[in-house]
Amino acid sequence: MKRLRRYINAVVWGAVVIVLGIGLLMWWMRAPLTETEVRRMVMTTIQQEAPASFYVTGVLTIAATSTVQETEYLMPQSFRLPLGATEATVRMPGHVSYGFSIDALRPEHIRIAEDGVVEVQLPELTTYSVEPDLSRMQIQTTTGTWQKWLGNEAERDRVQAEAFRQAQTALRLQADDYLRRSSQPHENTAVAMKKMLTPVLQAGGLEDPQFRFFVGPARVLEPQG
Repeated sequence: MKRLRRYINAVVWGAVVIVLGIGLLMWWMRAPLTETEVRRMVMTTIQQEAPASFYVTGVLTIAATSTVQETEYLMPQSFRLPLGATEATVRMPGHVSYGFSIDALRPEHIRIAEDGVVEVQLPELTTYSVEPDLSRMQIQTTTGTWQKWLGNEAERDRVQAEAFRQAQTALRLQADDYLRRSSQPHENTAVAMKKMLTPVLQAGGLEDPQFRFFVGPARVLEPQG
């Protein structure tokens, strides 16, 4: 009985070893991913992560300041006697998200280089949304002596509204300028792309995928780690 049990155990373990061996052999001998397959995996993954046709790769926290000053005159058409100036300064913090448009990415922008690195030509980064943080916004308004005495509330409100509008515009312009000048958003994008694409290509058979990202016309990034 013991000999029979040992025989059965030996047969079972032998079968397990054979199955594992065949599986390892098939894994070892499987064909490497073709460039077409890599393109399909990359495009499909990015499109799934960006249902709105825009892939957000990072968020900035910035602040913009705008100052508007207007002088009010007595009888401005004839005798221009200044009554004083109303000045409003708005400091507006905000959150800016950035990334690239999926519509500008094509399969031919993805290739496998001669050194085996997966190269991806990404579109230039652009601002996606600007969200002012109104809870942290600061408004400072000063008015001339005569205006205080006359109590021209409408003038003060109008100047404040204009300063608010200009601060919103400045927030977006500042974000656009930062994306053009700074390398950090591009590095963040490369890291985000590598983190997203690595497990997909590994599951497809690329054991240790390495990436080289071209962002816009000049920036070349090879994220490490």
